[in-house]
Amino acid sequence: MKKQPSRRITRRQFLIGAGATLVGTTLACNRGRGIATTVSAPTTTPTPTTAHSPTPTITPTPSLEGPADLVLLNGKVITVDAADTIAQAVAIKNGRIQAVGSDEAIRALVGPETETVDLAGRSLTPGLIDAHNHFQVMGLMNGYYVPLMPPEVRTLAELQAKLQETVAQTPPGEWVKGYYLGLAEGRLPTRHDLDP
Repeated sequence: MKKQPSRRITRRQFLIGAGATLVGTTLACNRGRGIATTVSAPTTTPTPTTAHSPTPTITPTPSLEGPADLVLLNGKVITVDAADTIAQAVAIKNGRIQAVGSDEAIRALVGPETETVDLAGRSLTPGLIDAHNHFQVMGLMNGYYVPLMPPEVRTLAELQAKLQETVAQTPPGEWVKGYYLGLAEGRLPTRHDLDP
């Protein structure tokens, strides 16, 4: 029987990941303004041909020069910069993003002590640190999203009136989405209640 590799991470790996998450969040919040500078990839390295490969490499500061502590290669690195750049790789040093760019450009930062991870084409996104969030609600907040709550909606009849009003203002084929159903009837509406 083949022994499965341990999925446990060391304290060092956790701290590096947490640092990268913090920097990624900062870059995402600032959309890269004033934090990173863009430099060309080394001229001795061929430009990758994959659809999501960038031409520039983004490097934060000269103080992070030298070999990286951690390099993540062969991925889809979503930078969330002003140009919505998708890179292949990222280098991390001292818990900070050292550089983002093509696999070839980032491989130049691999040293003898560098931990290298093959992302195998998976996506890598900036971290999100949030004590409380409802992602499903954020995903619904486009189009016609109707609050069905007091004081406007307390009863099934008020719910039906609010939905009719919203449907009348909605282009054909668009969905009407509603939330917060706390009706006096003490039940959720059925399709018979909602369908005309």
